[in-house]
Amino acid sequence: MLLREGYRLFFPWAALLGLASIGGWAHGLATGGLPWTPSQHAALLLFGAWGALVLGFLMTAFPRQSGGPMPRGWHIIGMLALHAISLAAVLLPGTGYAQGALIAAPWALATYGAARLALPALGRGFDGTTAGVPAGLAAATVAAFLLGLGQTALALRLATHGFLVYVALVMLDRILPFFTARALAGSDPQRRPGFAAALGGATLLRVAVPEHPYLGDIALLALLLRQWHGWRPWPSSRLPMIGGIHLGVAWIVAGYVVDLVGMGPPSLPMHCWLLGGLGSFWAALSIRVTRGHGGFPILMRWDGALVHGLVQLATLLRIGAAFEPSLFAAAGVSLALAFVAWLFRFAPLVRHGG
Repeated sequence: MLLREGYRLFFPWAALLGLASIGGWAHGLATGGLPWTPSQHAALLLFGAWGALVLGFLMTAFPRQSGGPMPRGWHIIGMLALHAISLAAVLLPGTGYAQGALIAAPWALATYGAARLALPALGRGFDGTTAGVPAGLAAATVAAFLLGLGQTALALRLATHGFLVYVALVMLDRILPFFTARALAGSDPQRRPGFAAALGGATLLRVAVPEHPYLGDIALLALLLRQWHGWRPWPSSRLPMIGGIHLGVAWIVAGYVVDLVGMGPPSLPMHCWLLGGLGSFWAALSIRVTRGHGGFPILMRWDGALVHGLVQLATLLRIGAAFEPSLFAAAGVSLALAFVAWLFRFAPLVRHGG
């Protein structure tokens, strides 16, 4: 049962990685010696916890979307092992081509697998999400390799915008209107054409011209707001399971606004994107997929609300910590509790259904 769909192993793995990342950071604060550098901490969250969420979701949803075969058990186990090796390579001292290849390996394999599924589907009819997923995974491969070469700033910028935010948004462009139409009669959500390609161009601008980030910020904001309006956030947000996803989109928008106006320290927009945005997506999507594929009612019950609420609290506290350092510890505790709550309440459900 655990090897039938990618989410069944990768969602608990994502929560464990998130907990380990926060635990190491907390231990460093307590002892005065972090077990890894700030850039490694960011990479472990980007490629680790949130990366595992992407892999699990894509190995569950993308084959169905593209009409291809589901991954076999050996493929899921192999990807999990390769992902673990990749994260271990992030923590290795030094830089070099071999280290870059190790960090990039799972993302290169994921890109190949997604492209094999996408090409026949695109031959039957073009869809921006189908084309965008392999492109986003290719960006992850390049970013991971650059990280191994020591090009840390460029790697983290590409991993944030070109991989995680991009893949999340192009997937939402496919699944969020579907979720909304099924759950809310008469909502009429829309997918406006050209989103994936335009978003890719704006993302490239944001990544490639860091000395003028406002150029990419303006383009990304305009595109995202246009598409978000079509997804009908106002009526659908009355449903907590879908509202949690829209809250993640709101955090992504807030991150680009904060970055555009230059408010606060440079870490502020990063935490809007990665903690508020990707954290909200992790909470809402992982709970929805786990409950739905497990054969349980797709409802944001008290346990789901707890996980999602703890992520929101952690984001607000972490943003506040940029101005009041005493809030750092509280932010870490809140996020750690979100991962613990997920592991206790939702990890057991991955064995059901199918």
